[in-house]
Amino acid sequence: MPFPLERKDYVIELASPGTQTAGIKDIGLLPFDASLVAIIALAGTAGVTGSQITDVHSITASGAGATIFANAAKITYSGSVVVGSLNAADLVAPKQYTAGTLFAMENDSVHTTGAVHQKVLLVFRRRGRIPAVLINTVAGLAVL
Repeated sequence: MPFPLERKDYVIELASPGTQTAGIKDIGLLPFDASLVAIIALAGTAGVTGSQITDVHSITASGAGATIFANAAKITYSGSVVVGSLNAADLVAPKQYTAGTLFAMENDSVHTTGAVHQKVLLVFRRRGRIPAVLINTVAGLAVL
């Protein structure tokens, strides 16, 4: 993996087994204050016809929720692609989150024949040094 994990890194794995359908698929908890430093999005088998758009919502202790992406494209699986692409505009600066924040993966739309198995990895780093921006959407890896 081109992004080396450090001892202070923490990964939330959001997974949706089987054929993808619209709706919330998985939820993960961030146990400490941290910065989001990478997003990796993969499908096991590509969908057919159209594209799939997947969103990730952060939900605070008060119950308020919002997408972690500024761009409407969010994570997109176009055509027969198994690696999700991310919009560079969403990945300009590391986002800070507090302990107890929940992250929910939701498929906003899916292919006519849905992709099979999806996984989104959110890589967090405990507050401290933040690496320079490196974005590789071709490989489906976005490192902040």
